[in-house]
Amino acid sequence: YSLVGTKILKCELSGNDVQWSGDPPNCEEIHTKVPQKIPNGEFTNSHKDTFEYNEVVTYSCKPLNGTGEYFLVGESRLVCSGHNRWSSDPPECKVVKCEYPILENGRLVSGFGKTFLFKAEIKFECLKGFYLEGSSTIVCGADSTWGPKIPKCIKG
Repeated sequence: YSLVGTKILKCELSGNDVQWSGDPPNCEEIHTKVPQKIPNGEFTNSHKDTFEYNEVVTYSCKPLNGTGEYFLVGESRLVCSGHNRWSSDPPECKVVKCEYPILENGRLVSGFGKTFLFKAEIKFECLKGFYLEGSSTIVCGADSTWGPKIPKCIKG
């Protein structure tokens, strides 16, 4: 419930009489409107018009026809956290695919594959006589780029 109206009332003297400084507030049930629809995705209980306080919707992505797949980027669970307020913005359904990482004078140690999709993690090492500059482990991010950036192997 949410308090609607003046929170604090004062007992005031008015001539020979006393009265409250205003009308008492009301407690109204908290409701949230339907969350935002997302392209290529859906959420649970989408048939409802309103949601009660602390009620949860869970987003998921629809299957993608052809090559690749949609990945949910952002929070999958949204909670009704106030009057017409959700706990976070809705997520996105994106096709995320990173390019094959090439490391001159180095090689992949783990995470081998032909395609690298969202959250794919790979690990590098440098060939003998070279040292690694940057992170040895990188992850395919939501924007289809490696993070942190692909390291370098420097002659030592």
